[in-house]
Amino acid sequence: MKIWSEIKEYKGRNRIHIDGRPYLTLGIQYDYLNCTKIENFDYLFQHTVSMGCNTLFFPLRWLVLEPEEGKYNWEVLDHAIARCREFGLRMSLLWFGTNQGGSSRPAPEWITGDRKRFPRIIDERGRERDGLCPNSRNTLEAERKTFNKLLSHLAEVDGSERTVIMMQIENEVCLYMSHEKPEEGQQPLMDFWSPRCYCSVCNELYENEGGSEFEFGVRSLIKYLNSLLKDQKSIFPVLTYVNFPINPLRPGEDVEMYLEECHGVDFVAPDYYGFTPGDLAFAMQHFTRGRNIPFIAEHSTESVGDADLNLYLAVCEHGAQGFSPWAIDHTFGWRAWRDGVKEKPFVDRNGEWSDAAIYYGRALSAMNHASRQIAALAGTEDMMHYISYGTPRKVEERRWGMRWRMITGKDGKCIILRTGEYDYTVLGVDTLVTVCPVVSGKSLLVEEGRWHEGQWMSKNRILPGGETVGEAGNAADTVDVDLGNGTAFRIRLE
Repeated sequence: MKIWSEIKEYKGRNRIHIDGRPYLTLGIQYDYLNCTKIENFDYLFQHTVSMGCNTLFFPLRWLVLEPEEGKYNWEVLDHAIARCREFGLRMSLLWFGTNQGGSSRPAPEWITGDRKRFPRIIDERGRERDGLCPNSRNTLEAERKTFNKLLSHLAEVDGSERTVIMMQIENEVCLYMSHEKPEEGQQPLMDFWSPRCYCSVCNELYENEGGSEFEFGVRSLIKYLNSLLKDQKSIFPVLTYVNFPINPLRPGEDVEMYLEECHGVDFVAPDYYGFTPGDLAFAMQHFTRGRNIPFIAEHSTESVGDADLNLYLAVCEHGAQGFSPWAIDHTFGWRAWRDGVKEKPFVDRNGEWSDAAIYYGRALSAMNHASRQIAALAGTEDMMHYISYGTPRKVEERRWGMRWRMITGKDGKCIILRTGEYDYTVLGVDTLVTVCPVVSGKSLLVEEGRWHEGQWMSKNRILPGGETVGEAGNAADTVDVDLGNGTAFRIRLE
């Protein structure tokens, strides 16, 4: 089977390549609880496209796929893939198997209800927990059988169409995330979990292997994932990754072990629910190391989450190659977890968008006008960007034979790409860009439009004063382009 999803070096940096070219994964995730029945998520596809996404992060729970042992139901998965093709979306398939934050909730009842065959995690106090022991051979063999069946089905229904481009393996893999109520006056302990399982099997293994309890616990999970993914690349060869629960107080201390030992996954990515640009930078630095590529697997959808701002910061300043808020139909962030604040989702059942969704959609749509070009040029001298951080700014710079003047509003975001010799692409929101050549004997030709499959799709040509003239127009010496609600322009010197 031909490889269409891989990581390759381009312009000195490892980048995701889809269909042989760098790919910027601009997405949104659906709430896994709403993806059990088709009617609960089908209305979201049009909103996903209208928001400017190019990729859907779609969760598939084991209990939906195999409600009875050996009996598979492909209806939900096949429908989601078909709808992605209909709307021109690619898919990152999120496999919720045996581990969701250390919980066995995604597994079917025939797994969770048979504690003898599929033993639970035992914590340091000797209490049985909801999670499944990662050193149970029965659990591994059962999930691997189902997972390989899933891969074979994907190869059959999508091996030629190539809608699915990557897979997340499990969800926030750990041994047991604490959901216990804190003592009065204390904050919830979302960042605490047992260092390892203390069942008799794990105790014996630990005595033989030694090392710290934390390392043993992480290594147990890594061995499980490596075994689960043993045949993945030969059956359905797409990129795989693991997402980490993270906030600024816990920067992912087990990332290095995963990168060194978990050869079954291609990269690891944080679920980011922080507060400030500094928090994002602090978190991202822990994932920009070794063979890894920067990628935001989840992001807050609450009104104070700044998804639109962090999208540009993640991509432009930290080189992120993927960004996916959770979830289009469920609002979540640290305020929701810590303070119990409830807000409307990005998109409700009536199709109404929240303010946060509108801002994210504008920012996302603009970036998606040239997503392949951004994916290729991010982190190189052929890309520059400006962000207002809530305060209007006026910036002027001379680069690439041009004088650029940006006047940004409080929501201003601007990306300028050198997409060829004397050939540039400008995109963003809430920014007025004035362009003037400093190369003698050349004039400007400016077109509004977008890049699609490597081809520029022109909408209008721009004349001095901002006038548009359809497909014809004269070259000018100075032109203003208004990025307003999120658009893109191609600027050439001739």
